[in-house]
This record gives sequence, C-alpha cells and structure tokens, in this order.
Amino acid sequence: MDAYLENRKIYEELKYYQSSGSILGHHPIFKQFKRNREINAMSVKELMKEQRKLNNNIWRVRNEIAKGDKPHLNTERETRLKQMMSDLALINKLLNE
Repeated sequence: MDAYLENRKIYEELKYYQSSGSILGHHPIFKQFKRNREINAMSVKELMKEQRKLNNNIWRVRNEIAKGDKPHLNTERETRLKQMMSDLALINKLLNE
C-alpha cells in the first residue's frame, strides 16, 4: 500500500510538471529539499544552536523508542529520527568545512 501511495505522489508530480513546466512540490522529497536550503542559509551561530537542539531531540526520540510504551507511534518516531539525523549530518558537514 505504501509503495502505491508513493507512486501516486510521484505520478502527480510528473503529470503536473509535464503540463505546466513547474514543480508541484507535494512529494515529501521537496520538504527535505526545502529544509536543506534553510540549513544552508543559516549563520554559524544558528547552525550551532540548531545542532544542539537536534542532538537533544535525537536523544529524546531514541529514549521514547527504547521505552516501548507506545509502540503504535514507533513508525512516526523513526521517521522523525531519520529526518533529524539527516539534518544533523548536514549541519555537522557545514560546520566542519
């Protein structure tokens, strides 16, 4: 079912692009693209603040998953964790260069 929904989102993007020549932007990959642009536009001070915040949030989400008290939320938590780790990796890369 997930694969079907993913394919439908991709199809909608391609169909819109084919007819209009511009991006619809509803597919989740565009959310990540927008977030990457926001991170790249941050100053060093903002990056360091965001890095600290992400480290705390990653720790918190990992603890929520480890508790196992609400297993129905684990899929959402793992998605958030993956997103936060991706953002943190980009920030670490920008700060180390």
